Amino acid sequence: MLLDRIPGRDGIDFASRTPASQKRRKRLRALFPNLSDHELNEVAETLDGYCAVVWRIYERLKRERPEVIDELMRNCRMEGKVDSSKQTQ
Repeated sequence: MLLDRIPGRDGIDFASRTPASQKRRKRLRALFPNLSDHELNEVAETLDGYCAVVWRIYERLKRERPEVIDELMRNCRMEGKVDSSKQTQ
């Protein structure tokens, strides 16, 4: 699967018995309780493809425009600080 190419990610195969695959299976099953195993595999493959595209975009930006990644990271940190200040008691 495409996601296998992304470091730190494992593709999903519902026949697999690895702990990571079983954990992913439970998460997908919780999100889509009425789908068959075949349908869940299709969902997993779609998600794998999406993640692979996002990863390629990130890698290209990191390589060609690292300032964009730096700016995104700064904005994420700032949003986290702003969000935590909005908490009501």
